[in-house]
Amino acid sequence: MLCRTHKESQANAICCACGAGICNECDPIEASGKLACCNNCAEIIKKESKAIDEILKKNRFGIAFMIGFLVISGIGFLSVGLLGFALSPKAFFANIFASCFGVLFVLFGVFVYKKNKSAA
Repeated sequence: MLCRTHKESQANAICCACGAGICNECDPIEASGKLACCNNCAEIIKKESKAIDEILKKNRFGIAFMIGFLVISGIGFLSVGLLGFALSPKAFFANIFASCFGVLFVLFGVFVYKKNKSAA
């Protein structure tokens, strides 16, 4: 690939916004840890990085909400199942079902928490 500005030079980098080649003679602009060939491309990269950060922030909130929902629901199911054994022993399979769902919800909540904690 050849440099966009110096047509005879080989490019050793690529602009992250437009894909143009950048050679050693060029003075690339760094924007959000990425290379840009001009100020316009640097602005595009900064806007894209800001948008990605906003999406990730919303995603973190959604994951936290999901973890809370899973754990609280799991505790609720587990409580209903265990309380059911004491109050209604004839509904044995329903109590087992609710208890198992409770344990699964809590375990899945813990799994999602650990998975996202290690990814962050």
